[in-house]
Amino acid sequence: MIHVSGSVDPVRDMEIIEIELALADLDTVTRNLDRVTKKAKANDKEAAYQKEVYERAKNELEAGKQLRQVAWKKEEREALKPLFLITMKPVMFVANVADDDMDGKSELAQRVRAYAEKNACEFVALCGDIEGEIMKLPPEERGAFLSDAGLTEPGLNELVRKTYDLLGLQTYYTAGKIEIRAWTIHRGDTAPLAAGVIHTDFEKHFIRAEIYSVEDLVAMKNEAAIRSAGKLRVEGRDYVMRPKDVAHFLIAK
Repeated sequence: MIHVSGSVDPVRDMEIIEIELALADLDTVTRNLDRVTKKAKANDKEAAYQKEVYERAKNELEAGKQLRQVAWKKEEREALKPLFLITMKPVMFVANVADDDMDGKSELAQRVRAYAEKNACEFVALCGDIEGEIMKLPPEERGAFLSDAGLTEPGLNELVRKTYDLLGLQTYYTAGKIEIRAWTIHRGDTAPLAAGVIHTDFEKHFIRAEIYSVEDLVAMKNEAAIRSAGKLRVEGRDYVMRPKDVAHFLIAK
């Protein structure tokens, strides 16, 4: 397949995409600036503040900046949040590399890495061909394939981890006789907030949580052994969930 520009230049392509996203944001900001300007003239204090923030965002975009690169106060971010601006969002660049360049050491991959670092973005090197082959294999054969390829895990695992880190997310688990299930929460969420991901009533009627780690479950095989070893903790409303926690929530009826 021939590139539309007739050559391979990842930095050029990334810059074009970012310009297009900035132009889309500029259109959004301009339209909303017109709206709040009219309200500000009618002595609407909230609109007057929004006008100030939107004008700053418009100036930054016209100066060629991505809004995620700008230092914003918390209240300014809140004012911009309803606009869902694309250039405010965190960015990850994924370089699709050859099967003999899994670490992304080639010249083109390094250019992508350097551009990502310069613009405060995340970078991952991934071989799409290898990942495709892994997904075609039955689970019991994937380990041998990875070993033959000199890998300890699929590249998608790293991609998922870095995506979670970029978005400030983490995983906790619930374990029962029927299934073990993973739940996604934000880093810093307390036990009631984590329970609320399962059902909103769980957050409202939270009493306490019984917590142990995935590592303990793997090592001891079952919850009874974990209890006997004193590895199960009882935590209250202020407990901040940790990555790889396994939780049982006690809820008031």
